[in-house]
Amino acid sequence: GCSNEDMPQFEFSDRQIEIIEEHASEFPDNTQLSISIIENSHANFNGTILKGDSLQFVENIDSVFEIGSLTKLFTSAMLANLLLDEKIDLDDEIDPYLPFKLHEIEEEYGAISFRTLANHTSGLPRMPDNYAYYPESSHDARAYRLETLQEYLESDLELISNPGEDYIYSNLGYGILGYLVSLFTKRDYEKLLQKVICKPYRMNNTT
Repeated sequence: GCSNEDMPQFEFSDRQIEIIEEHASEFPDNTQLSISIIENSHANFNGTILKGDSLQFVENIDSVFEIGSLTKLFTSAMLANLLLDEKIDLDDEIDPYLPFKLHEIEEEYGAISFRTLANHTSGLPRMPDNYAYYPESSHDARAYRLETLQEYLESDLELISNPGEDYIYSNLGYGILGYLVSLFTKRDYEKLLQKVICKPYRMNNTT
């Protein structure tokens, strides 16, 4: 969400409805979409819910949605903020910034940098191996604790490829990057998000 203002609902055109139906038809029943169409700097909002084979209008402008991997964009924006302030260099190795030592990877693979974390070339797997031990994490990632991540990174970490060589999409890599940004700024991730992104851009409903 970007505003707490009372936003009026608007009606989609027939063509807009066709486009929405085309892309939403594969989603599970009861999936909701909250859509904003911006024309001449004015934002119009409306929501739909998928019921069987049809779309129905629903007022969901104030509903809470899980934003998923958009968090990676937030994290990279916070990293960019540090780069612009010349607090770090993109090719700095991450080891000196961590309060613990990564499991013996440098001798075999080489060092991980902020750049390789940010562009998914760190060689890290998509998820840490011990994430599966916490099935509740699939519904709430907070169930996977920092202590558990540190245990994995110190004892069981293995890379898939040498840092900087191959593109491998990694939630783990961006989790580490978010952790490093918090460590470096000495701010909780949520407080940093509000300071650097949400408040300047008046994203009052985003958390």
